[in-house]
Amino acid sequence: MLVMITPMAVALPYAEQVAGNASLGGLLMAATVGGAAVGSVLIARRDPRWQIEAIVPLSIVACLPLLVVSLQPALPFALGLWAISGAATGPFDCASDAWPRSGARWGGL
Repeated sequence: MLVMITPMAVALPYAEQVAGNASLGGLLMAATVGGAAVGSVLIARRDPRWQIEAIVPLSIVACLPLLVVSLQPALPFALGLWAISGAATGPFDCASDAWPRSGARWGGL
């Protein structure tokens, strides 16, 4: 999933550019993973069919915070954006597990 990998790839250079300390990029990486964990827990409690139907909206929500990051906000604000993006991507594991249980069919078949 590119939306999950991209923040990890740019975390260190982003922290160096915005905060002057590349080691703070680890916090950005942790925010993505922490957000994904929270998102996974929240969506796992939902109905399997809802999980499948939420994939497209969550894909969009996962990208939007990263667009705001292109404006180079301060590191604390970027941490929140990275966490929101992670929260929207974390549920994809739950949704992929829910597919067989949802009764949904690929392509309406």
